[in-house]
Amino acid sequence: MMLVAALAGALLAAGIVTAVWAFQPAPLTVRRPRKVWGVKARTRVLLMVGGAAGAGIAATTGWLVAIVAIPAGLVMGDRLLRRRTRPVIARLDALAEFARGIAGVLGAGRGIEQAILQASRSTPKAIEPEVAKLAARLRANFDIARALRLFADEFDDATADLFVATLLLASQRRGPGLASVMTDMAASVDAEVRARRAVDAEQQKPRTAARIITAITAALLAGLALSGDYIAPYTTPIGQVLLTAYLTAWALILWWMARMTKDQPIPRFIGTTTTPETGVSS
Repeated sequence: MMLVAALAGALLAAGIVTAVWAFQPAPLTVRRPRKVWGVKARTRVLLMVGGAAGAGIAATTGWLVAIVAIPAGLVMGDRLLRRRTRPVIARLDALAEFARGIAGVLGAGRGIEQAILQASRSTPKAIEPEVAKLAARLRANFDIARALRLFADEFDDATADLFVATLLLASQRRGPGLASVMTDMAASVDAEVRARRAVDAEQQKPRTAARIITAITAALLAGLALSGDYIAPYTTPIGQVLLTAYLTAWALILWWMARMTKDQPIPRFIGTTTTPETGVSS
């Protein structure tokens, strides 16, 4: 009877923890890690380490729920608490440099197409694929408005939409002063990068606190697990159910803290329905 109750509690914990983890947004990445059977290499390592640790804890303490809870907790904790890289900030910084390059060429009296092509030769690596496609389309005599809208779709950011909108208006009017406009645009993107970096730094504070709390809690649980008499009540069926409830509450708190630092992307306003095949935009 005790075994059945313990397994039921373990399955309940696994279901709740997995559901919480499944609804977390994946971090933005430029390169996606290799997957085997749909599981990332880092996740596989965490599952194997957690499974071994959970089996050891279950064998020594009688906490059968640890067989499922430990690997699930490691995977979810890594996903929620690991410091995430922010390639979006690096890409916007590169966009500002690209805008300055275009402004420099325009200042020499070149047209917009020529300025984009010349500036693309020294594009920062963070946005090199998108700019290379833009330059290739212009060389292939694409309509500049279509090429810019495709660039906006591939960049997929509201700030880049503002950059593209500026070039679209300039390509229609072809008037003087575009170099100074692009210089101002670069300064505006720089300000956006500084603001996003400040927000990112603020978002890391609760994550750091969560890491510290998690480490202290894990160390405390490990110490209590080795104390002997303290863990005896949790080897009973009711104890296993209570332990499952405690671990689930802990997971929900971590999930809530992660939600506090979730990014809210700014809605885009240009090229949102453009596709590379048709080039049609709303």
